[in-house]
Amino acid sequence: MINDPKNIEINDLTVGYDDIPLIEGINFNVKEGEIVGIFGRNGSGKSTIIRTLTGIQNAIDGDIRINGYSIGHIPTDSRMQRYRIGCLPQHNRNFSSLTVRENLHLALWRNKSWKSREEQINEFLKNQPFIVLSRRLDEYANTLSGGQDLLLGLAVSLLQNHKIIILDEPSDGLDELNKDIIIDLLLNLKKNNKIIILVEQILKVLFSVSDRVMLIRQFPSKTDSIGQAGKLIDLASDNIKAVKSIYEDNRTIKPEHIQEINALLN
Repeated sequence: MINDPKNIEINDLTVGYDDIPLIEGINFNVKEGEIVGIFGRNGSGKSTIIRTLTGIQNAIDGDIRINGYSIGHIPTDSRMQRYRIGCLPQHNRNFSSLTVRENLHLALWRNKSWKSREEQINEFLKNQPFIVLSRRLDEYANTLSGGQDLLLGLAVSLLQNHKIIILDEPSDGLDELNKDIIIDLLLNLKKNNKIIILVEQILKVLFSVSDRVMLIRQFPSKTDSIGQAGKLIDLASDNIKAVKSIYEDNRTIKPEHIQEINALLN
């Protein structure tokens, strides 16, 4: 059993459905204190990568390793618990029919003492930006705003002491203030040596936090003669720095900035 994951490594992974590849030959690794971002168009296979990493879906080919140990054969529940993996999907992150308090208590289900769980939750919610949840504890999760729903999902993950955190488009539907809050939170998780894989469509968030960015691009498939499959391409470090600078130096992103960003992504 791996109690303290130091890295996750993906080797020649091919993902898809019914042996038809969506993305072939995926190779990357993420170490402690790193964020690797993945960007691609809708339907390009981003969520399929996440489903394969978490074991919900079987890989067509390739290997997933944590600290050098292959985990591709391990079922989802065992994989997530044994290797301290937390995954926040784009939708349905929390139990909507339960209160915020009940969702947080479920995160600590191994602790049989209600009082002890409650004390741990109250102490955790003293920290920003999670303090907003302390005012919503007895409200149902489906009443939360998009930003609060994401904070609840992250709170559950952190209370469960996840080391590897996989996020699927966390900024979807958030306003600018909440996007900035998420940027700060992800950078703080990075400082705390979390291993983070971030699938994100909002470029400001993606480039503000990611150490490396990978783009999904379409190429003729090697294994499917009738179609195309995606490839995960590393964006050059100079291009990453340039895109980051555009967002850092300009409060308002204008059409000419978008053209410049698009050129750097191609």
